[in-house]
Amino acid sequence: MHNLVFILLSLLFVSPVCGQMSRTHISGSSPRTSYLRVAYTEEEKARHDAEIARLVSQYKSAPLSEKPVIQGRLMDELYASFDLGIVAREAEVRKISAEIERMRNDDQYDDSQQSLQVLEEALKTVQTTLIYRKLNRDRIVAQRLDELI
Repeated sequence: MHNLVFILLSLLFVSPVCGQMSRTHISGSSPRTSYLRVAYTEEEKARHDAEIARLVSQYKSAPLSEKPVIQGRLMDELYASFDLGIVAREAEVRKISAEIERMRNDDQYDDSQQSLQVLEEALKTVQTTLIYRKLNRDRIVAQRLDELI
C-alpha cells in the first residue's frame, strides 16, 4: 500500500497530465495572486453550490420528460464544483510546500525539525487526497449526483 502511495505521489510531480495545472499556477503567480485565486475559487464554488441546489430542487419537481436534461446540467455543475475543489487543494499543496521550504532555509527557526515533520505529514495527506480525488473524479461526481437526486 505504501508503495502505491509513493508511486501515485511520484506521478503527481512527474506526469504532465496530473501536474500540468499545478506547474502553470506556480510559475505565474505571486503570493498575492495565489491568495486572490483561492478567494475567487471560493466565490465560484459558492456560486456553483447555489446552482446545484437550484437544479436539485428543479429536478425533484420536474416532469419525467425534463429530468434527463436537468440531470445533465446538474452533472456539469457537479464537475465544475469538483474541479474547483481540486484547484483549492493544489493551492494548499503549494502553500504547505512553500512553508516547508521557508522553514528549511530559516537558520533562526528553533523548533524546525518537529514543525517540519508535522508540515511534511500534512503535505503527504493533502497530496494523497488530491491524487485519490483526481483518479476517482468520475466515480465521486456520480456518487454525489446519486446522493442529491
